[in-house]
Amino acid sequence: MMMRDPVGTTLRIVATVSWVFVGACLIVIAVSGRTIGKPAWWAADADLPWGPIFIAVPFVAPVAAMIALWRAARVAPIVQLISVALLTAIAVIDIRATPAVAATQLIVAGCAALVTFASLAARPSRYRGRAGGVIPSPSTETGAAQ
Repeated sequence: MMMRDPVGTTLRIVATVSWVFVGACLIVIAVSGRTIGKPAWWAADADLPWGPIFIAVPFVAPVAAMIALWRAARVAPIVQLISVALLTAIAVIDIRATPAVAATQLIVAGCAALVTFASLAARPSRYRGRAGGVIPSPSTETGAAQ
């Protein structure tokens, strides 16, 4: 018996593409922030020895979400929620120093949250019947004439 996929393949593809776009947005935020002279805290000092580590911090979220989507579908929505929380925390750190960059990061985190909510909504309910159908209405359970 084949086990049913907790997150459908179509949703996985859409969510993966969305998380790729989140990563692309983070790259754009880093480049544009450095260009205008107000980079995010994680993109500020790429020349320092710990610079590449800081630059990698926000990209952990989309990579972890994509890996979870394809390798651990049951926990993918939880990993996505943690990724959204990480992106939000990274943005909150920048609010005082670079509010425009932080606002952009919060918008990206909000978009990632929408993808996460879609993943949560697409999970099959444990209250559905074994065949995957909908819960029968009371009139069909009692055998009432129609």
